[in-house]
Amino acid sequence: LVAPSVPCMLLTPIAPHMLTARPTVLPAGCELELRVPLDARALPMVSFDGMHEEELGRGASVRVATSMSPVPFIHTTQHLDD
Repeated sequence: LVAPSVPCMLLTPIAPHMLTARPTVLPAGCELELRVPLDARALPMVSFDGMHEEELGRGASVRVATSMSPVPFIHTTQHLDD
């Protein structure tokens, strides 16, 4: 768990093959680049916000960075009309 006020990026494995794979908290302002090796046996799939899946080719990379304009995902108002 990460408090909403903590400026960070949370890297979370979606379907890890090992139970020891855990989310990683990275500091805001860092840039992360994931690159597919040229000799990769299988090609990975990426998904952005669960909306679009795309296969990455050998040598392809994805660069992720925190935004200067973060989007709040937690509402602090009470919702009593459940």
